[in-house]
Amino acid sequence: MIIRRLVLLPFVALAAGPAWSADDGTTLDKIYQIMLTGDHGARFVGQCTLETANGLIIIPLDGNVPHQQAMHGASLSCALRAEGQVIVDIQQDGNRSRTATNGGTININVH
Repeated sequence: MIIRRLVLLPFVALAAGPAWSADDGTTLDKIYQIMLTGDHGARFVGQCTLETANGLIIIPLDGNVPHQQAMHGASLSCALRAEGQVIVDIQQDGNRSRTATNGGTININVH
C-alpha cells in the first residue's frame, strides 16, 4: 500500500494522486473543496476519511476557522467537534454539501 503525503500550502492542503477509473472507464477521482467558516477563531477537531485508489486516507482536522483544504478521491466523510459556531461547506463538481453547529458534533459524507 502506498500512502500519499499531504502537500501543505497556505490555508490549503492537497491529497493528490493520479486519477483512477472504474472498469467502464469512468473517472472516480474527484476534487473536494472543504471550507470551515463561522465565528472567527472558533475551534474544531476531528478527521476526514478520503477513499482513494490506494485505500482509505485519514486526514486529521485540528484548528480554528477560517480553514480550507482540497483533496482528491472517490468519496469523503468528515466528523468533527466544534466549540462555537462552525459551518462546514464541501464542494465537488458544482455540488455543495453544507452543515453547521453552534458547538457540537458535525458528520458529513460526500460521494
